[in-house]
Amino acid sequence: MKTSKTIYQFVLDQSGSMSNARPQTVDLFNSQLKTLREAQEMHPEQHFYAALTVFDTEVYHTIGFSVVQGMPSLNLADYQPSGGTAMYDAIGDSIARIQTFFAPELKSKEASVVVVILTDGMENSSRRHTASAISSQVKELEQSGSWSFTMLGADFDVHQLAEGLNLKQSSTKQYSKSEFFEMQQDLSFSILSYAQEKKAGKESIEFLKSDKK
Repeated sequence: MKTSKTIYQFVLDQSGSMSNARPQTVDLFNSQLKTLREAQEMHPEQHFYAALTVFDTEVYHTIGFSVVQGMPSLNLADYQPSGGTAMYDAIGDSIARIQTFFAPELKSKEASVVVVILTDGMENSSRRHTASAISSQVKELEQSGSWSFTMLGADFDVHQLAEGLNLKQSSTKQYSKSEFFEMQQDLSFSILSYAQEKKAGKESIEFLKSDKK
């Protein structure tokens, strides 16, 4: 298995409208981290790295790239929703950081990337990146076979937004904020399935899965 590293980048909306789901959102990230640690224990031949980027009117790289076993959990104090929605900047900046930090591994196909974006509203604050630029990047990166992009909506139908960014409908799903536990389950199942497929040499850019299908 040549592609031994998985880079898991979570891009999380921290705009003011997310304040009514603050504890659930923190739990959601920590649940993913827990599952990534489980995947690492189940597949010691693989290497899992993760990072958390949050965005409101600005972009914050709250937790930098780290092996998942030593990565800190997210606390309520770390997640303070306010402001607008600089989603394009958060996605574009995250892509650039991954390409910088993991340039040798990406070039040699020793690493694959999973980007999961969670938002509850439309873009309204980005200054460095545009929808067309992100759309072009997503298309090019997924064509490489090493990158996967998933977009989740919280009380928000993200399908039109995702389509404008070249994200596949199969990689897009809407949940209500009362369904965050279901979102946790789907993401956990997706992480473990991705690791298992990687072990079997069946790596796919289709990350999002559900055990209810």
